[in-house]
Amino acid sequence: MAIILKEGKVMVKDRKKYDLSSLLCAVMLSAEFLVTPITYFFGMNDNANLFILIIEFLLFLFLILFDIKSIKFHMATIFLMVFVSLFYMISLVLSSTNLSIIQYVFYFIVPLIVIGFDINFENVLKNMCYISLISLFCLNQYFVIEYSSLSQASMGSSYSVATICSAIIVHFMFYRKKTNVFIWTSYVLFFFLMFKLFEYGNRGAVIVPFIALFISLYVKGVIKYKKIFKFIVFVLFILILVALYNYQNVIENIYNFYVNNNYSVPSFLYKFHVLVLESNFDNNRTALYELVLSCIKKSSFFGYGLDNFGSVSNYNYSWTHNFVLQYIIDGGIIFAFILLLYVLNPLIYFVKAIQNKHIDNIIIFCIFIFSVSLFRFSVSNDPWLSTIFNSLLGFSSVLLDKYTKSNSNRNKLQCFELDYGKKLKEES
Repeated sequence: MAIILKEGKVMVKDRKKYDLSSLLCAVMLSAEFLVTPITYFFGMNDNANLFILIIEFLLFLFLILFDIKSIKFHMATIFLMVFVSLFYMISLVLSSTNLSIIQYVFYFIVPLIVIGFDINFENVLKNMCYISLISLFCLNQYFVIEYSSLSQASMGSSYSVATICSAIIVHFMFYRKKTNVFIWTSYVLFFFLMFKLFEYGNRGAVIVPFIALFISLYVKGVIKYKKIFKFIVFVLFILILVALYNYQNVIENIYNFYVNNNYSVPSFLYKFHVLVLESNFDNNRTALYELVLSCIKKSSFFGYGLDNFGSVSNYNYSWTHNFVLQYIIDGGIIFAFILLLYVLNPLIYFVKAIQNKHIDNIIIFCIFIFSVSLFRFSVSNDPWLSTIFNSLLGFSSVLLDKYTKSNSNRNKLQCFELDYGKKLKEES
């Protein structure tokens, strides 16, 4: 199935298959969020992730059987698969990986292939709004306290809520005129989820939706408000710098405001306060990064094997809490350099498009995928065990394959609907 652009209009062949591929992508990106209701309803505490993978696989298999031509192996995707798979096979042979074959296939290979399907990213975000409604039946389960000393929910659960909230924000900012009662319900649900996330979520998860909101506002502001908006952004940037420079006083004053007024102190703010008192604002990241860098010096060209930092650190740490360092320590400098090119490619495309005042479904999806991946995996989590981060690599592969061609071929892009920018400008 292809999207064909002709005289500014989008004609879609085989709509059912097109919608199914978008649903598969939404399920894949919402996998963490779906773990909680599956655990709650079916009691699958240890197998919820596996159950999600099975759902993804069935959708994936059905889509392939529906039309084998749906699969598009872009050259950049093939290169990435072969390149990383070669390193993974070497790691398996040398027993230097903690990544099982099932995990590698479903967290890395499948996202690369799925993003290559014919996908309407507007529908992906819409489907994620629908998926958010599942939480109505088990809302409190997302915020079960895991760290009692901090009154904090699990990091995985917090980030899953942050991802869904980010999808709702981006959908509201750009597609709210094309909604129904279910979408509006998800908009209302967003405020409850954010309130709970603010109260029980970890620091990184709380920040993620605000990144989505800020980038969305910036993009719309550049297109519609231009000079005055740039001035507002500049003022906000200065205020943020001042707050960061005086972060100890800022955190102390906010914390005291909650305590003095007998308000419940949000978990992330309490942790901020504790870390400031202990002069440990980086939460021991400095010690971790020093260990990572010392390991890199010993094997900077070949690394230690894919997702093998747990073994290297004697299981004091599971991962490096930074995707750049993770890539370097896994496969060495050259390996990391190539993967980082895939990460940077969508960023470069995004910046150029904004400079040219051009916005379409690709740019809107960039806002979402950047918001939920780059910051999160710069400070926490394992990129090899994330369909979200590896979807970013797959997305980059499609852009590399399509947008490195001549301008005359760019309008033939098959994987995305265009012309959103024209509509936005007309609205303004």
